[in-house]
Amino acid sequence: MVALDAQHKLFRFRIPVVARTDASVLAVTAESLGPKDVAVFISSSGQTPELVRAAEGARQRGAAVVAITSTQSPLARKADVCIAVDHDEDSSTFVAMISRILHLLVVDMVSVGLAVRRMPEAGLDAWSSYHLGLDHMFRFNRSDNARAAGLFAQALTRDPNFSRALSGLSFTRFQDCFLQYSDDPDAMAEQARSLAERAVQLDPLDPFAHLNLGRSLWFADAVPESMERLSAAIALSPNYAQAIYSKAWAEMTQCDVGHSDEHAELALRLSPLDPLRYAMLGVRSVSALMRGDHQSALEWGERAAQSPGAHKHIAVIAAIAAEASGNHERAAQWIGRARQLGP
Repeated sequence: MVALDAQHKLFRFRIPVVARTDASVLAVTAESLGPKDVAVFISSSGQTPELVRAAEGARQRGAAVVAITSTQSPLARKADVCIAVDHDEDSSTFVAMISRILHLLVVDMVSVGLAVRRMPEAGLDAWSSYHLGLDHMFRFNRSDNARAAGLFAQALTRDPNFSRALSGLSFTRFQDCFLQYSDDPDAMAEQARSLAERAVQLDPLDPFAHLNLGRSLWFADAVPESMERLSAAIALSPNYAQAIYSKAWAEMTQCDVGHSDEHAELALRLSPLDPLRYAMLGVRSVSALMRGDHQSALEWGERAAQSPGAHKHIAVIAAIAAEASGNHERAAQWIGRARQLGP
């Protein structure tokens, strides 16, 4: 049912698509794919052998493989991209209902994303501009950060009191300062803070606003005040992985290694495919360094530096961990990577 719903929605975008729900024809279908094709596999458990074999066959033919399934499943491991749908439903006892609703929700979200991407940016309303801005914001490079800032600014021209857009713009200004995208990092730090403060004023119940205000306070060395804001974000949304990670980073700067590592590990469990996964792993690496566990620090650091979105500072963490563990050649390689990523 979910595959047929996805087929129907994609047809409306004039995208050639066919749904296969019969496991016996999956292998034949996979063999007909090529490098320009995308195979989307939808499974509650991700354990079905026919699906796993078909995914492997599609990859061997050069097709991109997307899995909408459980995070740690065999199907997820075969995918180029996994859209995680984790749940506690016991489908062996009950008819699968929760997973079906979740899969339908993912299909709807992807469809909305496609619709927004196909519209001219100048014609987007405030909410669509904001969401497209998020897509670019989490790519963590200079050009996409600038494009995200432009989309958040466009959202604010549509709705000047749109708290989420103010928070998004604050996030991009944070990046401009932290990653030295701007020639005036002090001005970017000040803007990150002022935009987040206004976002909190407009919507004091928005965790994203408190998150950005908490992060912006790092530039003023106001870590205790930052922790208060990050704790407020977590109180409003207890499973907010990015806020939990940000608190772990703040704790790390205060040498609170136990809580830092605990909260970074929790953030990774809550959001294993998070855009900030590289930073969560980086916190675990630095925490291990502080404990004197250099081998674990190297393992976490290299996983962080190899994760999507990892920037030059993460490569430096990997280099420090490698040097501390006595791997001088790998340390030099990671320093080289850091120089490639930024001056």
